[in-house]
Amino acid sequence: HSFNIPSFSDGGATNTFDPRLDTGGVRAALGYLVPGTGIILELGGSYASGSEKAFQSATVSPGITAPLIGGTGTNNGFNCPSCPTSANLSTSYDAWRLNGKAAKSWQYGAVTLTPSLAVIGGNTRVGQTLSQTHTITGSPNFGAYSASTTEEWWDIGARLGLDVSAAATNALTVGIGGWVGGAYRHTSLSGSDVGTDSVGGTSLGGSSTLSISDNRSVFLANAEARLVYRFNRMLALRGFAGLNYDGSVPGIAGPSWAGNI
Repeated sequence: HSFNIPSFSDGGATNTFDPRLDTGGVRAALGYLVPGTGIILELGGSYASGSEKAFQSATVSPGITAPLIGGTGTNNGFNCPSCPTSANLSTSYDAWRLNGKAAKSWQYGAVTLTPSLAVIGGNTRVGQTLSQTHTITGSPNFGAYSASTTEEWWDIGARLGLDVSAAATNALTVGIGGWVGGAYRHTSLSGSDVGTDSVGGTSLGGSSTLSISDNRSVFLANAEARLVYRFNRMLALRGFAGLNYDGSVPGIAGPSWAGNI
């Protein structure tokens, strides 16, 4: 959020956050071998969630005001020879994916090749809450800003994959694999904010709302290495590491100000 406004033209942000969330997740699947065909039908899914809270403080000059996310200003600001500010940002992240997959394996000695076709879908949601306050050193005047935004996107598409695995022992199997695909994506961003200032005992300020959306086609890809340890025919433990590529990750861009507020 741009807060530091010398002479009420854009002078940059008083606080800049770069959230890095610690997340946890699960992935699971159920499969069925169609008798007499060698085709495996699978229903799988995953879920990941994380959050972060961050705090920053700074002292800015020579001026300060609060642009609003709706594209307007609060029509007020302070000359700031010295303005201490503080800001808190809370971020939450939730994502789930579902897929229905058909695959068939071919055995070549100890190596197994498994091509697959899958239908995929899912939802990702990012919520953020920001609060900022500022005072003027040696003055009773003060100001505050708060905002809440939610960004969400839905995907539906398909992918083609290929897995290659080899038995290292009777129980342990190592493998590599990946897939490429495409999806139709609907993205939406909504938010609201409020900026208030107290100047000479008089309360000034403004508020705004924002609601936008977009649709596009995106390219998706994945590469993965894994280990599978089979305790018996019914139970196996899988470990994996991989990389995902997304050709169009939704993001939020702050407003830019060409003139005065």
